[in-house]
Amino acid sequence: MLPRPRFRPDWVPSWTGTNRNPLGCEDGQMVTRRNVMDATSIQDGAIVVLKKNRTSAHPYEITIGRFFSNESMPWDPRNHCVPIYDVLDVPGDDDVKLLVMPLLYKFFAPPFLTVGEAVECCRQIIEGLRKAEYDDGPAPAVTEALPLCCPVAHS
Repeated sequence: MLPRPRFRPDWVPSWTGTNRNPLGCEDGQMVTRRNVMDATSIQDGAIVVLKKNRTSAHPYEITIGRFFSNESMPWDPRNHCVPIYDVLDVPGDDDVKLLVMPLLYKFFAPPFLTVGEAVECCRQIIEGLRKAEYDDGPAPAVTEALPLCCPVAHS
């Protein structure tokens, strides 16, 4: 995985030696979520998310995520779980793992282009709400980000 330039050891801020405001630069944007950041897959160039997981605080997240990401579950039409592509170890910290997952956007970005897309989204949300009776509550509705139609957001 290749993180954004500002998270690499050899990074030099793009505004260094200029009069530019750091907040106006791509590499000067504030990190909005401390446990999530985007990266680029070295294998295929796909934009992915690295999610920090403390196994002491969330001991079953990886096991459950891998169960729903195994060979047969992603193809089950009732499985709306975000797949885990890989789990990376953090050198020097056995308690922290990085989950490699697809980049997601809120369900309304990009906007629906057809009535059928909106109807299918509503169907899946209702299905998720039925399942939420057994959980702690509904998760936010998100969709996989496709680089062809969406700009890459900062994470």
